[in-house]
Amino acid sequence: SFVEEFSTQYYDCEVTVTVDKASGRVIHAVYKTPLVLKVRVNMFGTHDASLGFTFEKDYTITYWF
Repeated sequence: SFVEEFSTQYYDCEVTVTVDKASGRVIHAVYKTPLVLKVRVNMFGTHDASLGFTFEKDYTITYWF
């Protein structure tokens, strides 16, 4: 195969939650996951590429009772 490396490196992940003081329940959460994707290919020479990006997921939690 011409793909010599395909890897991900996660770093400095964060979880932030908001807790309702009256009930003690989590009502909001945000997850941030930054990562670096690394690829090395050997096709007409060896080429390295890195791409950094962040996944962010934002949740609002509603309780029904």
